[in-house]
Amino acid sequence: MSSHPAESKRLLSHIIAEWACALKYEQLSAEAIQAAKLFWFDSIGCALGGSQQDDAQILLKH
Repeated sequence: MSSHPAESKRLLSHIIAEWACALKYEQLSAEAIQAAKLFWFDSIGCALGGSQQDDAQILLKH
């Protein structure tokens, strides 16, 4: 038995990470691939748009 209770429990983040690392592209549905592309492009768009805001410009100067 472990001396630390936390050592005997797997963290949810570790379980998800292991699942994601074992996942193959071929296992994804067409809908999942399309959604991932949409979220990816949305994230890039938000980052580019946000980079032009005053707060971001101040951060980039320092």
